[in-house]
Amino acid sequence: MVGDPTRGGYIFAITTGCGCHFNRDLGAPAGGNKFEGPFGVVYAPNITSDPETGIGAWSETDIVNALRLGVRPDGSQLHPIMPYMALSNLSDQDAYDLAAALKQLPPVVNAVPASELTAPPAPFTPARTPPAVAPTEGVERGAYIVAVANCGRCHTPRGANGAPDMARFLAGAPLQDTIAPNLTPHASSNISFLTEEQIANFLLTGIYDDGTPVEGPMKMIIDNGTSRLTEADALAIAQYLKSLPPVASE
Repeated sequence: MVGDPTRGGYIFAITTGCGCHFNRDLGAPAGGNKFEGPFGVVYAPNITSDPETGIGAWSETDIVNALRLGVRPDGSQLHPIMPYMALSNLSDQDAYDLAAALKQLPPVVNAVPASELTAPPAPFTPARTPPAVAPTEGVERGAYIVAVANCGRCHTPRGANGAPDMARFLAGAPLQDTIAPNLTPHASSNISFLTEEQIANFLLTGIYDDGTPVEGPMKMIIDNGTSRLTEADALAIAQYLKSLPPVASE
C-alpha cells in the first residue's frame, strides 16, 4: 500500500500533530521531551525525516507498525506512553497516509537520549482489526476520529490500577489542575444542553456558545488539532458524542 502525504497531513493535524514529540526550541517534532513516572523516564523520539537521529531511514511500513503496534523496525517494543493503542484504530489507508506525511517532515538533527524504563514494555496486540478504509460520515466517522485522536486519554476517568474505566468512557476526569469535562449527553454534562452544531462550532473555533474563549489544556488541542477539522468531521464528532450512553459526572 502507498500512502498519500496530503491526506496524511490531515490525519497528522487532527491528532494534534503528534504534540508530545514537538520540540519548542527546534520548532519541529524532533523529540527530546521528557516524561517521568512509575515506568521510569521516557524521552519522546525525533520523528522528523532525519535519517540518523529521526525516522528518515524507516519505510512507510516500519512507521505504520510503530503507529499501530508500537514496534520499532528492529522488533523492540515502544513504551505505551506513545498512544499506539489509540492509533491502532487507524484504517490501513490512513495509517499509510500518515506514514507518508511523516516521511515528508523536514529533517531536523536531534539525538534524543535513550529511555530508562523500570521494566520492558509488554507486546501490544490491538483489540480489533482496523478497517481497510475509514468511515466517511455520521456517527461512525465521529467514533473513528474520537478513537484515533485519543480523546479518552483525558476525558475518561481511571481506576485504581491506572487503567481507563471504560464503564465511564468520556465521562470526565481530573486533568492537571482542572477537570476534563464529561462529554456524554447526561443531564449533568454541559454537552447535554448543546446542539450538534454548537459542539462542532466549538471544536472548530474554541469559542463557547456564550462567546468566551476556551482556556487550559483544551485550548492547545483546539489550536493544534480540532480547528483543522473539516466542518463535516467536526459535525460527525458532535453526532457521535450526542449518541453516547449518558453517564453522570462525578
